[in-house]
Amino acid sequence: MQSALDAGGTLLLGSQTDYRRTQSRLEAARAAGAATVFVFDHWKNYAEHFGRHALPDVIVVPDMIAHEQFLAAVGSHGAPHLRVLPHPGIDAAAQRVAALGAQVRKGTIALLLDPTEPQDGLGYDWRGSLASALALAEARPASLLLVKPHPRQNVDAVKNEIAALSRNHRGAELYHGETESLISIAEEVWGMTTSALNVCARCGQADSKLPGRTQCERRTRLQPSYRTVCNRAMTLIQRWITK
Repeated sequence: MQSALDAGGTLLLGSQTDYRRTQSRLEAARAAGAATVFVFDHWKNYAEHFGRHALPDVIVVPDMIAHEQFLAAVGSHGAPHLRVLPHPGIDAAAQRVAALGAQVRKGTIALLLDPTEPQDGLGYDWRGSLASALALAEARPASLLLVKPHPRQNVDAVKNEIAALSRNHRGAELYHGETESLISIAEEVWGMTTSALNVCARCGQADSKLPGRTQCERRTRLQPSYRTVCNRAMTLIQRWITK
């Protein structure tokens, strides 16, 4: 990075959760006279990345929903910095889900985990979210909760946690297939902060020319035990708040 900064080039950063790292690198770039470009690939934590520091020269968001959310979180002074570019990964994933043409399985609930731990300091973690989901599923005797670990999670740890929490509820299983396949068969999709929830929303939009066009939107539900931010296009960010 230093060579680019010394050359007065451009620093390109993406969203993550080490906000101090982001802020220190942006400050270093500004001090070196480099241009700064920050890319959001998700719909959350807009203000946290920058704190009280100056905003990057250009801030890229994936749609107008993120544009509005950013301004609500940061303030109208951020408007000149914003540029809207599509999220090709989410668009491509939605197309793959639609192409599967799978039959929705009645009573099937998909739970998409994130690898968050209490020490991450985000106010929620995957074990709390899993426990909440299992408790909700227990109230539906005919339901089947299929739990999909995040790629960065230890699958055995998730499997053991399911076993420990679901001794009185046999309708919960670890799902080993691809996330897109799970989305295609689930009647409902629950999640934490995974972008796969946005894929669900895109699926609803992709099916807009068909009868029942909001199929994925109907299957993506808000759970009352989460603190939830939901935008108009059913882009969901669900956070389990530990007590």
